[in-house]
Amino acid sequence: MIAASDVRNISIECGEPPVRPGAARRDRSGPARFAMVLLVVAGFTRVGTVRANDHEPRVTVDNAGSICRVVGEFGVPVPDSIAWSVLTDYAHISRFVHSMRSSTVERREGDRLLVRQEAVGGVLFFRRRVRVLLEIHEEAGRRISFHDVSGQDFHSYSGVWRIARVGSGTRVDYELATDPRASLPKSMYRGILRNMVQDLLDQVRSEMLRRSGALGAAGPGGPAPHVSVADRSRGTMASSP
Repeated sequence: MIAASDVRNISIECGEPPVRPGAARRDRSGPARFAMVLLVVAGFTRVGTVRANDHEPRVTVDNAGSICRVVGEFGVPVPDSIAWSVLTDYAHISRFVHSMRSSTVERREGDRLLVRQEAVGGVLFFRRRVRVLLEIHEEAGRRISFHDVSGQDFHSYSGVWRIARVGSGTRVDYELATDPRASLPKSMYRGILRNMVQDLLDQVRSEMLRRSGALGAAGPGGPAPHVSVADRSRGTMASSP
């Protein structure tokens, strides 16, 4: 397998059988080079696809005034139906996201839900409780948007999950914008938020991989049967940090 970083270091020589004295030499350099180029491109394309489908979560945090924005994404080599089943498992998120203390679906009307969640996060020895009542809108198999309507711990709190099929795997994007009520130093709040979102994405991705490795085993918070995205959307996580 040839990685993108290796292509520039590859030197390929195509030899020919010895030519008998007096025999005419045929110029095979064109076809041979073309064939080798095809092999290199095929290997490069395959590696690129695998890497796009399978990479660890990356998180960036940015402050703009009182608003703190977080962007994260990862690739995971599972079908998009499994990714969707994990992101919409609101009632059982506490079983695979360690910071989540509780998550309860209070109402569901079609593709709109009301989910109450409580999580705990922090840096070093500092811990903070986060409470939200999320109004969620699902776009089956593609997008989950959410915002807090309680106003308990945030002046504003909103975000979105997006999933997209990439080759045989799935890309997951996460965005969150928050304006906390607590008067914490920005550097401390950034650290808390980064840690919580990093852990959230790591653990959500791990759950997707776990379920993909044991399809057919049922049970709350455990591996789920492989069903369509449309069926999943009718089940009962905008996963909040």
